[in-house]
Amino acid sequence: MSTHRVPQAQRAFLVASIAMGLVVWSVAFNLGAFGVVFFKDVFAVIVTATVALLVSFVVPEVFVGPRWAVRLLLAAPAAWLIAAVTIDHSVTEAAADPVLGPIGLCVALAATPYTLWLMITALVPELEQVRGPASDG
Repeated sequence: MSTHRVPQAQRAFLVASIAMGLVVWSVAFNLGAFGVVFFKDVFAVIVTATVALLVSFVVPEVFVGPRWAVRLLLAAPAAWLIAAVTIDHSVTEAAADPVLGPIGLCVALAATPYTLWLMITALVPELEQVRGPASDG
């Protein structure tokens, strides 16, 4: 019986990839099938990015890249939410607005990949060690 052991970094990569796939699937499917990102997905991006923004002030060394750019990217979803409520008095109306709706979608699409990467690398630090396919030897 062979006792093939998969290195920790590759197992972490597998788990992180599955988790990210599950998170992204809902947004991608709904956008492709229905042409809309549903509010639960938008709010998930807003909450996650806002929490990461607040953490960036407490544990700044976790974040990659210029801190001002990271913070600007993470603040964008909350800024859109505040603008939506201020201008249209409702997130539903703002999402249907011909200007605010596409801006909100762009903000969510810009902030989501970095936020997901940040969450995964914070939860699975070994992921950065994965640089290529695992060898079978």
